[in-house]
Amino acid sequence: FNLFEHNIDGATADFNLGTVNLTVGILDEVNGTAETNSFLIAGNVEAMEGLNIAAAFRTADDKGSQNLSGTRAGNAWDVNAVYEQDMFSVYAEIFGTDGVTNVPAGSTTTTTADKADIAWAIGGSFAFNDMFSAAVRYDNVSYNPAAMQDTSSITVDGIYNAADNLDFKLEWRSDDDGTNTDSTVELQGEVTFGDFE
Repeated sequence: FNLFEHNIDGATADFNLGTVNLTVGILDEVNGTAETNSFLIAGNVEAMEGLNIAAAFRTADDKGSQNLSGTRAGNAWDVNAVYEQDMFSVYAEIFGTDGVTNVPAGSTTTTTADKADIAWAIGGSFAFNDMFSAAVRYDNVSYNPAAMQDTSSITVDGIYNAADNLDFKLEWRSDDDGTNTDSTVELQGEVTFGDFE
């Protein structure tokens, strides 16, 4: 979940405050509302050796585009943490967006309550040696209104580093949309040809 992935005009500034890196920004309203700006603030800190924690918040006009559940998207926030050591890493992330439902185009009022969508994920990876590693991830999206089913997925990967420029990944994935569960198995190969300038 990345609050900074956009193609909208704006400006950001970065500040190094010792162990904390801070980013603040102002940009054209992300939902396209005229004569309105969105603001963002984000920071990350290395809480201890190997542990990095980051958080971000971005404002948005909830009369604009849709969020995860099809309601009018508003503010969005994200918090994530990653812990890495030589042979393994674990991470967790939670993302939220709020908005309102049943808002006609151009309307400035609503009689409905605010709605919030929450998405979160946890995962990790472990390197058995220089050639073999494994990774697992679970994610869940909770929609509002409650009439929409929560969705979730589980992914398990086995990775074989055949050579410096050749990797193979065998992936099993299970998706649950609240009504049906589907599983897939996929084998991928990746060849790296080096850096080109």
